[in-house]
Amino acid sequence: MKLFKNVIVFILLFIYIYSLIFRVLPVNTKIVLEAIGLLVSLPFIFSNNYILKKKYRWILLYAVIVIIWDFLVCLLNGTNTYLLTKAMVTPVGSLFGAQLICMCSRKVFHELEDFFFLVLLTVFFESILAVGVHFIPGASDIFTSILVPSGGAAELNDIAGYYRLVGIGNAVAFGALPSFTIGAFSAVYVIATSKNSLRTMLSLFMYAVIILVTFLIVRTSMAISALSIIVLLFLSKNKIKTVLLSFLSITVFTIIAISLINQYMDSNMFDWAFGFLISKDMDSGTQGRMLEWYQNTNFELKTLIIGDGLYDLPGGGYYKEVDVGFFRQIYYGGIIGLALMLYYHYKILRYCYISKTTSLLKIILSSLFLSLLVILAKGDTNLLSYFILMLVIFDDGLFYKKNSTGFSRDIANTSHRQTC
Repeated sequence: MKLFKNVIVFILLFIYIYSLIFRVLPVNTKIVLEAIGLLVSLPFIFSNNYILKKKYRWILLYAVIVIIWDFLVCLLNGTNTYLLTKAMVTPVGSLFGAQLICMCSRKVFHELEDFFFLVLLTVFFESILAVGVHFIPGASDIFTSILVPSGGAAELNDIAGYYRLVGIGNAVAFGALPSFTIGAFSAVYVIATSKNSLRTMLSLFMYAVIILVTFLIVRTSMAISALSIIVLLFLSKNKIKTVLLSFLSITVFTIIAISLINQYMDSNMFDWAFGFLISKDMDSGTQGRMLEWYQNTNFELKTLIIGDGLYDLPGGGYYKEVDVGFFRQIYYGGIIGLALMLYYHYKILRYCYISKTTSLLKIILSSLFLSLLVILAKGDTNLLSYFILMLVIFDDGLFYKKNSTGFSRDIANTSHRQTC
């Protein structure tokens, strides 16, 4: 029975994190998950005994504020992009998807370590699938006959070009970074806290695998990998055994990985993955374009304040030919729009910390926010749905029962519970 519950929660997490699009369904599975979550939440919404917790009312209200700013940006610029409004579907819908997972996991996540371990396992499983789709003969055809890759069916070969791995669901190219980030720091948390040597070793192995696999999907993941390793070493400074296990495991895994790469990786994939490390021509490829964007991108005063209300060019491509996340957000909604989105992420992480006040978790949450800033320095994405998932799980759901002790903790914001 316990195994069955773990499998169910694992499946729900996979759907939530990767937003699968099956060809037989008109919408992605995360939307289906959120719709079910909304349905099971209706009895609480309309009950006289339960009420939505204050923090989630703030999250919904803040979404309205962002939408109002979005409408002002489009109105003042004469556009109809409504990018921020569309982005607000993510946190609002994610609340109910996370609520469903929370309700199904009440006897699964006894400690935060259990939650982070299952998230790590989910990201690891996706990594294994990505490798299998690329290297197993016929697997790619089976994959595309069942699932639609993020961005459309034709994008699988366009993005991969048979020289890079393609992730599952939304973990395609740059889209792999959000799930990788939450997976990497979940590994760090488990390795730093677990007293079970077997779980620690297994987590180290999965951690190493997702680092390597995600690097073969999107090279920018190196920055997140480096940050997560630094945090792991910092958290383990008083755990000599963990440090030694980490060093030994990563060393052994690296030797095996290099051997497999030399044996199975074709030259095109190798050149794409590692060529930039040895190339002397920094004016070519992504690195050259990044440097050019940072050197030559300028903003008019009006653009800095309210943006231009444009995100992509009408005929396709990046507006102003800039892919840097910070710049794209400013071009669309100005510094105000960028600040609104960053504050949204920060505030949700702050709520996560208040729900589970530990120094270790504070370091992990701070690292997640720093990772978001690192990601935005290269491309544009958001991690709202992942942060909301953590918050709802840490907070034991969206609703409190009137006159309950849970209500008192929510108001005081001093919950010190260590179980979910």
